[in-house]
Amino acid sequence: AELLCRLAERDSHLAARFTAALREMVQKGDGAALIFGLHDQEKLRKGLPVFSGMSRLASAGDLSMDAASQALESALDGKAALKHQARDLLAGLSGGQPCLLQHLGFAAVERMNSAATNLLEPELAEQAAEDLVQSPPGLLLDRWDDLSRPEKLLFSAAVSVQSRTSRGGISGLADITMILRSHGLTLLDEELNKAAVSLAARNLIRFDPSSGRLRMDDTLLGRWVKNNHPLESVSASEDYDSGDILRQSVEA
Repeated sequence: AELLCRLAERDSHLAARFTAALREMVQKGDGAALIFGLHDQEKLRKGLPVFSGMSRLASAGDLSMDAASQALESALDGKAALKHQARDLLAGLSGGQPCLLQHLGFAAVERMNSAATNLLEPELAEQAAEDLVQSPPGLLLDRWDDLSRPEKLLFSAAVSVQSRTSRGGISGLADITMILRSHGLTLLDEELNKAAVSLAARNLIRFDPSSGRLRMDDTLLGRWVKNNHPLESVSASEDYDSGDILRQSVEA
């Protein structure tokens, strides 16, 4: 849905043709259905009102740490066992995202199969996480691409604070400002605060507006950003052109 909304903003004529074709396919009554995944329901209503009027909305919010841990246990159905540290590591790295948790679970099973064991030790869980850092699922890349430049700068700076101290590092917006300046980057206080609020709403950081303090948990996205998008690599020219992707699919 996010990609279709961006296409509508960039090329309304092509978006209208594309959505009309999808709508016709659904309304034929052959059992076809579309499932949209999106962060903001209002974006679907404004960007694609045709689909919004046809849709049934359901929230699939983030899982709590306990729920994520239980989901991992249930998925194995007694066929394998997880050390508590390994289970908690995977649950925490998912950030409560069900799809990321699924990818972590699959990667862990592959590591257990390679090691010819049915017990997931913390070391194997770390290896599974590293596999996804090196070959990330599309969902992880989309989460990064969806961020604005100020959000990326703040997130990358917070990751650098985390790596300098310990996982789960705590810092303040003033610390983030100093880190940005050390790299020759500047954000207005309003931009930084808005970015922090937005990241917290996406459950990517924890932020207390009253104190300006934020906390960065150890997540798969954070590990990937540390490896692939350190602060100095985030530039103003970085732009995810989803319109080109959809244009190619329509014209094919």
